[in-house]
Amino acid sequence: MRIVRDAFSVLAQLLVFPQTCCLCGRPVLNAQWIPLCNECLSSLPRLSVALCPICGMPADGQCSRCRLSPPPFSCARAYGPYQGRLRDLIWCYKFRGSQRLSYALSELMETAYKEHFLDRSLDLLIPVPSHPKRINKRGFDHVGRLTKSLSEALKLPCFRGLRRDRDTQPLFGLDTHERVQNLKGAFSLSDPEALAGKNVLLVDDVMTTGTTIRQVSRLLRNQSSVDRIDVLTVARVPRFLGIE
Repeated sequence: MRIVRDAFSVLAQLLVFPQTCCLCGRPVLNAQWIPLCNECLSSLPRLSVALCPICGMPADGQCSRCRLSPPPFSCARAYGPYQGRLRDLIWCYKFRGSQRLSYALSELMETAYKEHFLDRSLDLLIPVPSHPKRINKRGFDHVGRLTKSLSEALKLPCFRGLRRDRDTQPLFGLDTHERVQNLKGAFSLSDPEALAGKNVLLVDDVMTTGTTIRQVSRLLRNQSSVDRIDVLTVARVPRFLGIE
């Protein structure tokens, strides 16, 4: 039955709703209606340098920031660097309404998960939430949809009790102190008892300086009895791209 559905899907794309790859413009045929060709998918960059075992930034061993100021999470990892075609792909997903790219992006996250977290006993996925105003403007909850796809792939439930109560200004261009001040009181937590003793995985699309992840992790530490917090994103903005 699934073979028949997949064949009908491909036929419909070919005859009725032809689509092209969002990165290269070539025609695309696949059963999932994902606007991304296999060639572009296979060309996406990976983080292939040595990483800090805690924050996941490029470093030979533990980085100086984690030594001087250990983060409230245990380990952060990403599929690849936020540059080139991976950056373009995330941009298409967030700002061009290509919602079905969530399936492709969650596959990348699944690859990173199996590489870095397969030996962990994780209980819950927690999406880093956007403010409702931004969700309405974008037309969908991009991190929520990404987490849902990853949840289905990993067979792990999602915790939806983390909320973003304040629509903060964009963090780009702010220094570390300004970022922290900008995010104060931005998040809240409901049903913290559900996290007691749990090992959780925070999910986001891009991690830049880690300020947002640190704020959210600190909230979880302070208001719940969560056991372990790990972090997984599609991409990471490393220091060698000029963003601290």
